Amino acid sequence: LAMLNVALRHNSRYRIDPHELRIDAPSYTYESMKRIRQTIGDDVKVYFIIGADSLMDLEKWYEPEKLMAMISFAVIPRPGFSKRDCLEQIKMLEEKYGACIAYVDCQSVYVSSTQIRKALRRDENIEDDIPMGVLDYIHEHGLYKAEDA
Repeated sequence: LAMLNVALRHNSRYRIDPHELRIDAPSYTYESMKRIRQTIGDDVKVYFIIGADSLMDLEKWYEPEKLMAMISFAVIPRPGFSKRDCLEQIKMLEEKYGACIAYVDCQSVYVSSTQIRKALRRDENIEDDIPMGVLDYIHEHGLYKAEDA
């Protein structure tokens, strides 16, 4: 949460919702979005950003038909998933559930949080992979050292 606050501190277009950190139960996107919808109302367009890998499993999520009726999705490319495969999956979900899913035609994201933690343990340079200020926070608080699993 602290690193997210650092990453977004200069961007007022985003709001951070720490609710899921405070509950001691499984967290489902549907339940979170339902709670957020109750707060912001139904007239606000909400895009939930997912990777292509998550798109392929969206039907397996908790209450997928209700979730897809409640919010829109923005899908970003991920390695191993072609644009064509994504567009076919989007078409199927739109037809089956009436979903609103946009494919964001951008460069595929090859970095993951696991890769970043491993790079930090090896003392590699990751400045281009994380928002400004977050690396300073990680170093200041001694996070992701070799002994951390």
